[in-house]
Amino acid sequence: MRPLLRTSLRKWPMLAALLAIGFIAYGVTLVSQARGLQQRIAHELRLLDELAQLNDALHQLSLIHRVDVNIGQYQWPLQLERFRTQLSDTQQRYADAPGMAELPMAVERALHQADSLHRDAMAASGAWSEGKPTEAIFQLMMERAQKVVDRTARGIQERGLST
Repeated sequence: MRPLLRTSLRKWPMLAALLAIGFIAYGVTLVSQARGLQQRIAHELRLLDELAQLNDALHQLSLIHRVDVNIGQYQWPLQLERFRTQLSDTQQRYADAPGMAELPMAVERALHQADSLHRDAMAASGAWSEGKPTEAIFQLMMERAQKVVDRTARGIQERGLST
């Protein structure tokens, strides 16, 4: 009986070593998954920050429009081009994010209409009251562009929360 007991006792250290290796491998796998998740969250947070900056830039464009129309400056084209560049850069950096493929086209539709209205407002020499409908439509177009950006940000937040 003693030789059998010695044989079974010799197996325990080997079994304990295998079990320890298994736990270590599992721990390394968990750390690796956590690191990947952390990187994905950081990527999404940077994207959400850039989308917030795009919304701020759209708001700034609205203000520039008002200044251009009221004072007679013409800063709109330069700022519009800067915004388009910012939008394009954001889309290229985050092309894999949900909604980013459609974002530039959807925002551009609203901006094209707003640009046309801006040009009309700059060309108009009528009384202020005659420009009110144009201004109202201009603001609706800018709000539409902001809603597109907001909708994209919401989709990214929802995707992040669901995974």
